[in-house]
Amino acid sequence: MNYTKHYNALIERAKGRKLDCYTEKHHIMPKCLGGSDENENLVELTAREHYIAHQLLVKMHPENYGLISAVSYMTCGNPERMNNRLYGWVREKLSEKISELQSGKGNSQFGTKWIYNLEKRQCKKIPKHSAVPAGWDVGRVINFNLLEKVCEQCGKKFLSKRKVKFCCKDCKTESTKTEAMRFIDSNLQKLILAFEQNKSIDKTLKQFGVKGSRSGNAYFSKILKEKGYTVLKRRNTAPLV
Repeated sequence: MNYTKHYNALIERAKGRKLDCYTEKHHIMPKCLGGSDENENLVELTAREHYIAHQLLVKMHPENYGLISAVSYMTCGNPERMNNRLYGWVREKLSEKISELQSGKGNSQFGTKWIYNLEKRQCKKIPKHSAVPAGWDVGRVINFNLLEKVCEQCGKKFLSKRKVKFCCKDCKTESTKTEAMRFIDSNLQKLILAFEQNKSIDKTLKQFGVKGSRSGNAYFSKILKEKGYTVLKRRNTAPLV
């Protein structure tokens, strides 16, 4: 079919006539092809003629994104037009053209990457191969408010993209402490003085009423080692025969 011939005939028929019904202005030479808004380039068409004119233009210029998207826009929301077989073809062409435009350098993200800073609540793009500044992470945050969490240990508000319950390692460690470990923290200086006399972790803890706590024993042992004290290893119980 000669689409150009049919298009020119439709335009010539519309020139100079007067219509009493609803009409739409149409650019004879589309603006995406270099057409202007001058009166010589405008013609009044009925809604049906206008739609047909754009269908013909797409057939004449099947690779033009502007014409394809225009027809797609005119079709959406109109059940009769959406049932048209041409609509499927237009949607396919539109999808192909969008993929083409969004690939390589046509993509607005080409050669860049998003980074975010939770403390500053900021996102920005930097060159793809640039080093990520301190305090920033790779990724994009659309709504920082959705990342706001409350630490289960200290109650402090903080931001995190991960599923975490605590704002820092100290709070996480504190949450796992047993009653014996907390007692050691509260009475550390007294326990150290007693250990210097007893030279035994077990005797020292029992002296303060902390009995049979392996976690407390290991915790106190770790603290003593960090402070430079020599701690003897506990002898293993002989295995049962």
